[in-house]
Amino acid sequence: MFSATVITFMFLASKHLQVDALAFLSSIVRGSSPLTNANHKPAAKVATILTMSSSKHSTSQNETVGQMLGGLVFLKTADRISIVDFYTRRLGMTVWLEQPNITILNHGNMILGFHQIQNSDDQPDLQGMYTFVYPSREHVDDIYSNLEDIADGKPRHNERYSIYQFFAQDPEGRNLEFQAFLHPLTDVSSKVTT
Repeated sequence: MFSATVITFMFLASKHLQVDALAFLSSIVRGSSPLTNANHKPAAKVATILTMSSSKHSTSQNETVGQMLGGLVFLKTADRISIVDFYTRRLGMTVWLEQPNITILNHGNMILGFHQIQNSDDQPDLQGMYTFVYPSREHVDDIYSNLEDIADGKPRHNERYSIYQFFAQDPEGRNLEFQAFLHPLTDVSSKVTT
């Protein structure tokens, strides 16, 4: 098991092989097990950028292999059930994929995977800030009305960055930002192009 955050950017050959592909390719790159170091102790922090060829073919009429081009951020959590409940019920994220001890959620093209801590010495990943972007001020106001009890204050205009925003924290203490850009943007898509 990884002892710290695993941030994985990859072309996915199959949505069912994400973790196995990471472990396999990490072991090839490092010439050792992705889960332990040479002394068979838990590996140190791993931040891996991998690419895999993405062959697009259909496994059934409703499922396409290789339908994603993008990234996943995996975060360790001490209570996956309550964290997934918070992110789905309060923030409106949807469950994209379930794997053993992992739930992967999405909000548009933002994908977060929450991995249940298995070792009592491990701590939840609380670094960074996770920013949820909405198309308008009204959408930010709507999410604020659902999170007012944990928000740092009312949404406000940030002139420096030309955004409308507020901040909050999840139940484990991760910093969250909710914002709308107030200037034109280019499109961002997670669709695979051929």
